[in-house]
Amino acid sequence: MEKSLKYPIGKFKLVEKPKHYEINKAINELSMFPQKLESKLKDLRFEDFLKIYREKSWNIKQIVHHLAESHMHCYLRIKYAIVEDSPQIKDYNEKDWANLPDSANINILDSLELISCLHAIWVNFLKNLSEEQFDRTYINHEKGKEYSVGSIVLLYAWHCNHHLAHIDLALER
Repeated sequence: MEKSLKYPIGKFKLVEKPKHYEINKAINELSMFPQKLESKLKDLRFEDFLKIYREKSWNIKQIVHHLAESHMHCYLRIKYAIVEDSPQIKDYNEKDWANLPDSANINILDSLELISCLHAIWVNFLKNLSEEQFDRTYINHEKGKEYSVGSIVLLYAWHCNHHLAHIDLALER
C-alpha cells in the first residue's frame, strides 16, 4: 500500500477521554520534538529547505515556521481552557499564515529556537496540571466542537510526528 503523502502517519483519531498514561506519553513526545526536528534539519543545505513533500505542499522552511505558529496557538488555547470555562478560541487560516512575508524571510534558526523554548515552557506547564485540568475544554467555534485539554495534547503530539514525516518525504524527493 502506498504511503499517503498528505497523512504519512495516518489521520489523527480524536480520543475524547484520554487516559493519564496516554497524556503522559504525548507530553513526552512534545518534550522530545525540538531535538528530533533539529536532528533532521542540522545537516541540510539552503536548497533542501525549499523541498516539498507533494505537489503544491509547503516546503520544509514553511513547515518549520508553521510548527512554531501552530504550537504557539495551541499553548495559548490550552492556557485559556485552564483559566476560563470552555472559552471559544479563534481559529486561523494556516495556509494564509504560511504565505505571509515572515515565513519567507525569517531565518529558520529563529523558528527552531522558538520551538525549542516554547516546547520547554509548554511541557513544564503540562507536567504541572492536575488530572482534572486535562478534562477542561475549549470550543473551536469554526469547527463547532468542544475539545478537552487532554485530547489536544494527544493531537499535538501527533502533529509533531505528522510534520516530521512530511520533512522525511520532502528529503526523499
